[in-house]
Amino acid sequence: MASSLHSRAFAVLMLLVPLLLPFASAQEPGGPPSVSVTCQFESNPASLDVSSTGSNFVTAMCTIENSSIFSEDISIEYDNDGLNVVGPTSLTLAASASIDIQVAIAGTEGMNPANKNVTVSAEVTSVGAVPIMDQIRPTDESNILVDIEAYSELSMEINPNFMKLDAGGLAQTVLVTVLNDGNAPDNVEISVGSADLIARGFLVDFPPPDFTIQKDGGVTFEVSITPPSELDTESIEVRVTATSTERLGSTSEVFTVNATAEPESILDFSAMNIPTWAWIAGGVLATLVVLAVIASLVKRMKSKSSAYLDEYDAVDDDDDDDFEFEDDDLDDLDDFDDLDDLDDLDDLDLEDF
Repeated sequence: MASSLHSRAFAVLMLLVPLLLPFASAQEPGGPPSVSVTCQFESNPASLDVSSTGSNFVTAMCTIENSSIFSEDISIEYDNDGLNVVGPTSLTLAASASIDIQVAIAGTEGMNPANKNVTVSAEVTSVGAVPIMDQIRPTDESNILVDIEAYSELSMEINPNFMKLDAGGLAQTVLVTVLNDGNAPDNVEISVGSADLIARGFLVDFPPPDFTIQKDGGVTFEVSITPPSELDTESIEVRVTATSTERLGSTSEVFTVNATAEPESILDFSAMNIPTWAWIAGGVLATLVVLAVIASLVKRMKSKSSAYLDEYDAVDDDDDDDFEFEDDDLDDLDDFDDLDDLDDLDDLDLEDF
């Protein structure tokens, strides 16, 4: 007990001794127990990137200074303001000495944008190994300002990722969904790489290119493509890009347009590289062939007609002979005129017999 009282008395004495000494100038070390803290980013905040690709931490240097004539034991505390803060919690400084400590500050991935204030507090707990009462402990503090950045993290889905278009056919559509996985609302600009399609005569239609997407939200829109009446069979890649107009960040995906040309007719010679003289010669030859066919048909028809007439005449002569024979036979029918004699039988009187 006596020892404890002696220690306290000694501590009080140590505090009073400087009052008995001449005042020192600001440039000269010396004085009662004291501590000062000066930290980096005290006025200009540090930027903290809490995106999935960011470092998600910052470091700040703080200077702890003992301007007294005594060796001091100093404790350090941190008010983290919702962040994770790591740094030394205690140290010992010789008289008129200083030391730089490093304070690491980390956030949580995806946390909302905000301005944070980490306070670093230092307190002298003992002087020359003699504890100091809580009520009279020298203290100081400094702030580390931290700005949690808003960031863009966009993603995109296209469904389906291809379309089949026939020449002169109906329009086809794909659905494009843009998601905002950042930590704040974002203004997004949409672009569709349609130059190749337009050059080939396709019509490309999509809604106004600007959207506002809330945090953890998304938008879905259609890209409609109408084919021209004539096209080549080919595959064309179309890239859709979403770019943040608020901050750095973009995403893109590709879908494929499979174009199919109209089937060519067997008699379609337009695709052939045939000179004009060949067309004329072919036309003359075709005309001669047609005329030859017609002449052959006419000749055959005349031949068949002549044969038919000859056959008809022969049949007609035979028919005339048959009719003459029949006329002879009919002459014999005149003999039936004798039947008139039967009428005389009516005149006979049977009584005469």
